[in-house]
Amino acid sequence: MPTGQIVSSSTSKLEGFTINPSLIKTSTLVQTILGLFIGGVVIASVVATVILVSVGVGYQAPTPKPDFAETFKRTPITINVLMNDVDPRGGNLTVQSIKTSPLNGSVKIVSSSSVVYQSNGTFSGNDSFVYVVSNGYLQAEALVTIHVLNRPPHAIPLEFQVEKNSKPIELNFLTYVNENGGSIYDLDSFDLLTITDVSGGVLQPSDTLKNVSSDILQLGSVKRLSSGISYSPTKYFIGTESYNYTVSDGVATSSSTLKIVVTNGAPVAKDDAYYVPKYMSASLNVLSNDNDPNEDPITIESVTSVGVASASIEQPEKKTIRYLTSSTVSTSYSDSFEYIITDGEKSSSAVVFIKVFNSPPLINDFSTTVKKNSVNNLIPVNYTESDILDSVVMSSITPSPSVIGSSLITSKSSSMIRAPCCDWRSVVRNDYTIQFNPLANQIYTQNFQIVMEDGESKSRTATYSIQVVNDPPTANPDGTYCIKNSVAILNVIANDVDVNPGDTAQIRLSTGWTKTSSNGGSLIPLNATHVRYTAPIGFTGDDTISYEITDQTMNQATNQWDASSFATGTILVHVVPENYTNQAPTCSGGISHTLLKGASYDFKSKMAAVSTDPEGKTLTYSITNAGALSSIGSVTGATTFKAAQKNSGTQVAAFTVSDIYGLTAQCPLTVTVQNTAPVARDASYTFVISQSNLVHTISYLADGYASDADAQDVLSLSIVSSTNCLSTIASSVTISGNVISLTRKVTSGSCVLTVKVTDDDGTNPLSSNNAAITINLSSLNPIARNDAFSIDQGQTIRIPVTKILQNDTDEYGLNGMSFVSVQCPDASYCHRVPRVINVNGETFVEVDSDQNSCQADKFQYTARTASGTTRNADVFIEFKNCICKSKIDFMFVIDASGSIGTTNFEKIRTLGPQIVSRMQLGEDAIKVGIARFHDSSTLALPLTTSLTSIKNTFANMPYEAGWTAQLAGIREAFNELARNGRTDAEKVMYILTDGLANKPCSCNECSNFWGQKPSLYPYTVQKLIIENTKLSESQKQQEYKNRCNYQLPYTPGDPNNFPFYTYTCSQCSWDDYSSSCLPCADAVPIAQKINSWKRNATGIVPPDLDNPFNGYNIQWKIIAMGVGEALSNPLGSRELRGMNYNADKTINVPWDDLQKTYSEIVDQTCNSRVIELD
Repeated sequence: MPTGQIVSSSTSKLEGFTINPSLIKTSTLVQTILGLFIGGVVIASVVATVILVSVGVGYQAPTPKPDFAETFKRTPITINVLMNDVDPRGGNLTVQSIKTSPLNGSVKIVSSSSVVYQSNGTFSGNDSFVYVVSNGYLQAEALVTIHVLNRPPHAIPLEFQVEKNSKPIELNFLTYVNENGGSIYDLDSFDLLTITDVSGGVLQPSDTLKNVSSDILQLGSVKRLSSGISYSPTKYFIGTESYNYTVSDGVATSSSTLKIVVTNGAPVAKDDAYYVPKYMSASLNVLSNDNDPNEDPITIESVTSVGVASASIEQPEKKTIRYLTSSTVSTSYSDSFEYIITDGEKSSSAVVFIKVFNSPPLINDFSTTVKKNSVNNLIPVNYTESDILDSVVMSSITPSPSVIGSSLITSKSSSMIRAPCCDWRSVVRNDYTIQFNPLANQIYTQNFQIVMEDGESKSRTATYSIQVVNDPPTANPDGTYCIKNSVAILNVIANDVDVNPGDTAQIRLSTGWTKTSSNGGSLIPLNATHVRYTAPIGFTGDDTISYEITDQTMNQATNQWDASSFATGTILVHVVPENYTNQAPTCSGGISHTLLKGASYDFKSKMAAVSTDPEGKTLTYSITNAGALSSIGSVTGATTFKAAQKNSGTQVAAFTVSDIYGLTAQCPLTVTVQNTAPVARDASYTFVISQSNLVHTISYLADGYASDADAQDVLSLSIVSSTNCLSTIASSVTISGNVISLTRKVTSGSCVLTVKVTDDDGTNPLSSNNAAITINLSSLNPIARNDAFSIDQGQTIRIPVTKILQNDTDEYGLNGMSFVSVQCPDASYCHRVPRVINVNGETFVEVDSDQNSCQADKFQYTARTASGTTRNADVFIEFKNCICKSKIDFMFVIDASGSIGTTNFEKIRTLGPQIVSRMQLGEDAIKVGIARFHDSSTLALPLTTSLTSIKNTFANMPYEAGWTAQLAGIREAFNELARNGRTDAEKVMYILTDGLANKPCSCNECSNFWGQKPSLYPYTVQKLIIENTKLSESQKQQEYKNRCNYQLPYTPGDPNNFPFYTYTCSQCSWDDYSSSCLPCADAVPIAQKINSWKRNATGIVPPDLDNPFNGYNIQWKIIAMGVGEALSNPLGSRELRGMNYNADKTINVPWDDLQKTYSEIVDQTCNSRVIELD
């Protein structure tokens, strides 16, 4: 009912009777009632009432009637309670009061006839109150009954979205508002609504959950709450759950549907920033600040838009990104790239900002000591450079060594360094050494301030501190005698020494001292060298006393003799009586010794053995009469003799024995210097005769066939007998300057020449034994060698015969052969018949080219020597700048590793279409496919004839960066050729790479590679090992591992043999330059196997069960091309040349010249004929 409506009371309860409230108005009450009730008892009652009101007899109490009304909860209603009340005397009635209030509501009088009722809270049902009516004289009471009506709630369809794997979440039905603004409501807006039932769940999984575990296809957890439910979906479930629900206001209910849509929330990627050192790589854990709202595992899906260097997803986990710094930028730089993460269904992206930084060189402070007066002390400057490819130079050194009499020595060395960005590079290291010469006779500290730089930044300033130190002199003990009660003067400096250069000559007695012995003797310096000893009064016997010397080293700081310059010596003084007589030493005989020329010998021990002193005094020795020995050597010390280099012989001299008091004895000394005879060995010489030279020379001594124990002797050669040679092959044999000249008189034969050698000893020259020199003469085998010439496709080539013959040689090794003819021995020759023509007196061979073929042609020619011997050879003609129309299945195998770099990869994108532009595509011509490799391999484009697809693939294929998995790239191309190649089309793989393969690089990686299908060896590996049920798993693993050992045979002298030819996979290492991941990553063996599938001399491709087209007689070819510095590395050169179908045709170009190679690639692709040059 509308709020505020007036409702009248009724006189009685009438069945089937209702009142239109709009008709009940005071002024028309009588008419209305009379108009409604016509007939019967009711009419009589009404008439009676009216009559009573009209007549009004006496004072009587009012006659009230019970009232009934309806209203909605808490909706005020105005009730005219007097409408059905009467006064017996017709008086006016008024509502006097409310006697009994309603239990569940409130009532108040609003007029003399009306009250307003309003229910409390959420009450519904019957309520009542009693009011008092008065006619002014008397009162009466009446009951009013109110029926409070409840309006039911209104439920609507609900739909909630919940993210997968959510924890329990409260879904509030009562606050839900749909997109149209709809919600659960109750017209009794103050009613408290509650959810009383949720039931009947129905599951509708997402299409993404097909074929998943039944554990996932379960209804989620539902817990009913008063306002809705607490819900959590089944783990990993995505889809819809439908339920029925009921809402109640406590009296009435309403039901509708509930739909819960479980969705997968996208992961959240956040930007990252990293610092990476130059030339290095870094594993970036970009997921560390990323998350997934569903707690789904997230992985990296792709990396794009790398600016300067390269970045790739690290396989197989895909949790980190490997960033490789630029291989072309050597300075600091900023870079960025975008990466995309996924939870398997949804994705998001973020940006990684990279700062590639330069580390300055590191040089630490250093200190060392050098000896005073030393010269050329070498002090290396030690530094380190963490940016491993940077070359460091010395930026400054203060003071300059040259200013202080020293120097700075600079040297360079280069070594192969492996940098993650760039594989192996040659790096120059500059080493610096200070050659320090201290100031004379001073001790001090010299500091150098040194700064290094790497071209981008400088090091800290390091201090190299050199302390000049002094070794004190050595005061050797002295001895003398002194008469009792007298004095003795002695030179104590003569036998003192100092290890510092020049300091021995500087030794002198220090000043200002007096020494006293324990017996009372005294000692004072007289001058720089001599002391005066005064014997104790009345004392005889041995007295010991000390003295002090200095080497006069100055301390630069104090300008005084330094404390290190002093030393103390002792003097043993024999104090003897006044009548003492000294006895001289004696010799028991002479001594002798023999030594080789140039040798040295010290005679001191032999001298001591034959000398004695009667009183046991200390003796000294020296060689005297040294001039007598001068013809055979020289005296180099008191008792040392050095033999002459050239002279031998025996000479007699003498040596002197002296005691401490100066008495001597002379003894004989005999010295013999011995000469050793040289040794001559037999020798053999073979000469190939030459038409222009009849004389053959033999440098017997220079060739090392003679030797002499006396290394300084100069040997001379002489002929003992030449009779045998003169009687057989020689017209003359002479010798000059130790070189033998033999003039031959025949073209072949041999003889023996007898010789000897003699040394140049100045006294007693000696000759060797006789030696035999065998001399052989032989002639050459005439050789005609194959030639190759080239010309653009479609043109005629004219080859001068002189060009064909210029590399042929006759019996004398000369270019003396003459042209005879040309011929075509079999069907493999002469696609176009050659013509011999003469132009202006010169002979040419002329051959036309085929306008429709790039196949090399060949013909045979015959040449003759002057003696009439003939030889044949082939001439090959290659056609260049071809438009290739041959039937070929052609696979690009593109290096997309990190060392390529973004800039260079763009050049590869350009080169690919250029190559294809010179190919005729078609089912009967060329089909092209594209594979690329990095950490792994990808088939970017299957074999196709669509030029648009080829161009689009090159334009759009991603650059992944990462390692260099050549084996994987070859396998990708091989498998595509095996799957989709034509049985009548030649097979060509074009490999473009910039360096060494480095994946796989361990036994496990390599074994896993060979254990995968399809295999590069479909029969010998896939069928006989992988699919062989008779082999155990351990046996298979061993077979795979065997494939990872070095596979190629070792040939002594082959320049392609490297130290790892004995390696097993356990020695694979990228950090070891001698390995460089070989043999694990070695693509040469499989490439050579593929290249062996070519036609032999009979035109047949040899059978091989590993060849997918075995028996179809089609050729395979790998063209391997290096870019950048690929061939500068010996291992890189081995790899590229080894993979190429013809090592001599291996191409290596700088990146800037890459686009110039496309024509050569097409020419090599289209020409299937093998050109065999001698």
